[in-house]
Amino acid sequence: MKIKKQKEKNKNKLKENLTIEETKTRKKYKINLFVCLFFAIIIEAYFITSNVIYASTTTQNFDLYVKISYMVFIFTAIVMFEVAYKKEDNNFVINGIEIGLLGLHILLVGKNVTLFKKSEELYILSTSYIWPIYYFLKALIIYTNENKRRLKQISDIAEIVKEEKPTKKLAKKRKK
Repeated sequence: MKIKKQKEKNKNKLKENLTIEETKTRKKYKINLFVCLFFAIIIEAYFITSNVIYASTTTQNFDLYVKISYMVFIFTAIVMFEVAYKKEDNNFVINGIEIGLLGLHILLVGKNVTLFKKSEELYILSTSYIWPIYYFLKALIIYTNENKRRLKQISDIAEIVKEEKPTKKLAKKRKK
């Protein structure tokens, strides 16, 4: 019981000591993590749906589905680039590049599936594992960078050990 109360007191102290900037950066960090995990889930759901559509429709209908999907993803990437340009936000640029690459991946998968219809039944799902792995690694990198930043902020070693440049002493001639 005492341990729980002590933990709650420590949490309250940490929340009180946070500045406005710190709360904003932590909120931004949490949003970035959520976006990565959300994209991973949504993209995998899209590929599962594509696999079901591929299995249940003809090749011509699937080609049309791939073309429409490709155009939607490329259009979304272009819109994200425009928003990033107006807001000068690097995260939107990176997300736009990711969406553009996803559209290219969809186009290539659609072409390869129609060529190898009988030999590869789960080709779409087998190539779709790249995207959730990518987003989970991206989330892991974001998490690691945030922890490093927090630890640097907590640590006061930088203040204790200040790097001072050594002063050069000029050699003086001795008088005899």
